[in-house]
Amino acid sequence: MQVILAHDGRFTLSDDSHGPHAVGLDYTRMREYLLSGGVREIWQLVPSTIPNENGRHSKAVRVEGC
Repeated sequence: MQVILAHDGRFTLSDDSHGPHAVGLDYTRMREYLLSGGVREIWQLVPSTIPNENGRHSKAVRVEGC
């Protein structure tokens, strides 16, 4: 986390569950974990009509209220 922050990286949320019983398993603890590590913004990818520098039709936007 510190390496990503040191390089102005952005954070997004994902779920690596291995079945329906584990979806969102640790989301209740995630906010405090991220804040304790210095993360103050969460980002998400959204569709874009204009390709980005890698040719993908998506762009990163900051999630409001996080």
